[in-house]
Amino acid sequence: DECRLDVSNCSSLAAGENCTVRCKAPFDADPVVAICPADNTNASQQPIHLDPGCKLVCPELEDPAYVQVDGVWRCADNAIGNASVHCLLLPGCEAVWNASGCDLLEACKLPELDPCRVDGCEWLPPGENCTARCKAPFLGFAVEGRCPANNTNASQEAIWSPGPPPSCRCPDPVEVPVGYEQVDIGEWRCAENYTGIPVATCVVGANCSSPHLVLEGCFLVVPCAPPSLSYLTNRTQCLSVPHGSDCNASCVDTFCVRGGVVRYECPLMNTDPSRSPDVIAGQCEVVCEVCSAEDFVDVDVRADVLSGSFKFGPVHSSGDMAVTGIEGYRVYFADGCGQRRGELLGY
Repeated sequence: DECRLDVSNCSSLAAGENCTVRCKAPFDADPVVAICPADNTNASQQPIHLDPGCKLVCPELEDPAYVQVDGVWRCADNAIGNASVHCLLLPGCEAVWNASGCDLLEACKLPELDPCRVDGCEWLPPGENCTARCKAPFLGFAVEGRCPANNTNASQEAIWSPGPPPSCRCPDPVEVPVGYEQVDIGEWRCAENYTGIPVATCVVGANCSSPHLVLEGCFLVVPCAPPSLSYLTNRTQCLSVPHGSDCNASCVDTFCVRGGVVRYECPLMNTDPSRSPDVIAGQCEVVCEVCSAEDFVDVDVRADVLSGSFKFGPVHSSGDMAVTGIEGYRVYFADGCGQRRGELLGY
């Protein structure tokens, strides 16, 4: 009775006196009167009272799977099973519910469908069906989603038929861009004389407006540009080298250039019209050189910056000054032995 009865005001009753006995929380019932007999001579005599019939009272059951109707517990309308509910007294005089047997019905889990593309199937309760359709102008087949009856698994995914939820592809372009060919629904390839990997991107404007397909990744295959002037060959002989082909060019006909034939090759599937062909054989050499070159003086005080004038004398070939056909000069850094260091600085 330590948890059940409150007899705190009955501790010092004289013979013939009475007191009130109440139920302690979490018990509840109407209080009763306890009496010490008027003729009591027993110092150990407890006050005499009727049992108040204290009943254990649990707090409100917060589990939505259970409901009490006319004093009887059963599963709620949105739950299934057989309800078993008992109010238990724990150590420390705490009352708790022990409820089992009822499981809440759960809607099926739906994938994240793009609201711009797909209409329908925003919510799928157990035992229900829904239809997901592509919104115009997107293209795709409608599919039906189903949630099993009496589903109590919140992770249960919707069951789709005849296939997965629609992806709803972008409408095909009214005019296919140059360089692309459609090989199947949603599949593209580069057209003849084009190369690359086609990438189709569906672009949708604000508020789902103006969806259209953008095709990228295919590039026109083009010939290479003429060889660089620095190779010292006759550029007119290789003005346009088709991709995957080679071309022979003789050294320029000038006093200062010696050599035979230089063979060029344009890489297969070249898409850069400004690219010069690669040298695969041969070389033209300059046999002329300037008579002298003054020391270069840097007039710029800033670090890592060179500025100034570089002066050099006329051209000769083995001492012969009667040199013609000079079109330009290549300038580069050199070491103390006259060996070139680094990239070409100017031409």
